[in-house]
Amino acid sequence: GWREEIAALAREIGDGDLKRAAEFSIDATEGAYLAALGPGGFVSARAAGYQRGLDPGKNMADVSGFYSAFAFVPEREDPADHAAVEAGFVGYLCVKEAFARTSGDTEAAELTQDARSQFIPLHLGPLIAGMNERMKNGGPIHVQLAVGVAHRMCGAIPAPVAVIEEDGE
Repeated sequence: GWREEIAALAREIGDGDLKRAAEFSIDATEGAYLAALGPGGFVSARAAGYQRGLDPGKNMADVSGFYSAFAFVPEREDPADHAAVEAGFVGYLCVKEAFARTSGDTEAAELTQDARSQFIPLHLGPLIAGMNERMKNGGPIHVQLAVGVAHRMCGAIPAPVAVIEEDGE
């Protein structure tokens, strides 16, 4: 059913490159994904693949520390420094921040916003930048487009906006 989900999402997406990525991914295969992003693929989806001179264990400990501090426990088979897991964490922080703002908990909202503003440039941003650079050498078009959009978004993820109740409160 994932192809139907992707087709439905493609109809709702406003970003042109992301819409094209969704449309191209409808014909995607696991083999093409693994050739590009799987073990032995030419693009690593893990931060460890881009940390020249840095201790991958220290990075994993830092990433795990962020996850633990915000009770983020992804249901995954991927390691903590995988792009999908790190992006999921950023989305999770956005939801937590939005909830805190709608609940009037300014302190929790600011704490969450601060963590997000630290996590992206320390972890997700460099990972996506590395992936984006390697994707310029080829790979499935839908992955190239999606990584390009993610690269652009790492510098432009807006703060969540509090929901205003219908009665104006």
